[in-house]
Amino acid sequence: MRRAVIVWMGLLAVGCSSSPKQLKQTDLQGQKIEFVAQKEPLLATDTIHFGRMHEGEIAVKQLVFKNSTPQPIIIKGYERTCGCTTLDHDNQPLMPGEERAVSLTFDARGAWGWQLKALTLQLAGPVTSHRLVVEADIE
Repeated sequence: MRRAVIVWMGLLAVGCSSSPKQLKQTDLQGQKIEFVAQKEPLLATDTIHFGRMHEGEIAVKQLVFKNSTPQPIIIKGYERTCGCTTLDHDNQPLMPGEERAVSLTFDARGAWGWQLKALTLQLAGPVTSHRLVVEADIE
């Protein structure tokens, strides 16, 4: 009996000591935002739909940024039309072909009705800016 308890505790310790699973690029979840090089400096736009929300609710959406250009891209910062939107990102270079998860937060406190907000990403690299339009219906 004592030997069985020792074996069971050893198996439990091995199972608990394993390192957390690292996310692979194929495991990234969320709406994909792709940065592509363009011949003309057009402002590319993607719409992020938060759908119906209740006043006072704070929602977070996962996005996946993908660099489809031949050069690295760095997110230097962003401008927003409202303090109700926040983008959680890092400033590390996004290498060609690389994907990275970021979080977009929409705070519906004090908002009512249909909301349309914008974030303009300031980028360094072959793409210099990209607009994210945030849409939500607050009830």
